This record gives sequence, structure tokens and C-alpha cells, in this order.
Amino acid sequence: MVFLLVLNVLLFQSCRTAPHRDMLALRRTMMKSASIAVRAGLVNATGARAMSMFYTKEHEYIKVSDCKKFGTIGISNFAQEALGDLVYCDLPAEGTAVTKGSTFGAVESTKTASDVYSPVTGVVTKVNEQLSENVALINSAAETDGWMIQVSMNSENDLIGLMDEAAYKAYVATLEH
Repeated sequence: MVFLLVLNVLLFQSCRTAPHRDMLALRRTMMKSASIAVRAGLVNATGARAMSMFYTKEHEYIKVSDCKKFGTIGISNFAQEALGDLVYCDLPAEGTAVTKGSTFGAVESTKTASDVYSPVTGVVTKVNEQLSENVALINSAAETDGWMIQVSMNSENDLIGLMDEAAYKAYVATLEH
């Protein structure tokens, strides 16, 4: 909605200088531009910039900022469901370097333990401290509040080879059969 509000303000300002007969054409052009931006994933329906989400075949995700310099990493909902009730989570300290494809932590459930791999190379800038007291947050909200670490990415090229949400859903569907 914020995005549409901005468009309407721009429209109003443009209409003050444009002849009356061009106002409708200008509004149509601006609304078409807004629709294209939403469909392209540049913004969401509320006008906020969309964050890109990528997945590994090991079921980690990274939500990447629009500047492609920072990412939030955790395990996917599929992974937490496969692991079952989590009882422990081992995470690195802030300032720790992580390398694409290498482990940065581990999770333990009542069924098993599993390493967690970094989808990118960078430096840990923040650790989800809530997990030290409430690891079940990963089970209840794996891809939102249950994130594990935030990193400053060395290169957006690390995103090459990761799956987008649609590709990951298709990949998971092949594993469930």
C-alpha cells in the first residue's frame, strides 16, 4: 500500500503540470509500472522491497537483503519437520568467519543430530540469542523467527547454484515420493 501511495503522490504532482486529458493515461502507466514491479519481485504488494530467499540441497536457507550484502541463515521448514522436536542448537559467535558449504553449527533433536552448512561465505554479524533458551522456535517458525545467524556476505556470486523458492519446493517434492 505504501508503494501505491507513493505512486499516487507522484501522479498528483505530475497531474498538476500535465494537461487534464493526459491524467488518465499517466495514471494507467504508473499503475502498470507498479504491477510490473510487484510481479518482478522488486517490491511486494505493500510496496516494501522484496527479500530474495535461496535454499541449499542440505535444506538451509538464506534470506538476502536487496543490496545482496547481508543474509539471514537458518534451516528450512522441511528440515525442521524431518528432524522432529529440536532440543539443542550450537551456533558460532559474532565475528566468526563462515565458508560456503562448510558447517557453522549443529542442531540436535530427540531423533538425531545434524550439522548446519553455510550457503555463503562471510562473517557472522548477529546470532539469534532467543534460540539458546528456546530452540523450539526453529520448530514453530523455522523460516521466520527461528533464523540462526545473520552474515555479511563476501560476494553475491555465492548465490549462484542455490535454489529459489520454486526450485526448492520442486526439489523437496522429489524427496517426499
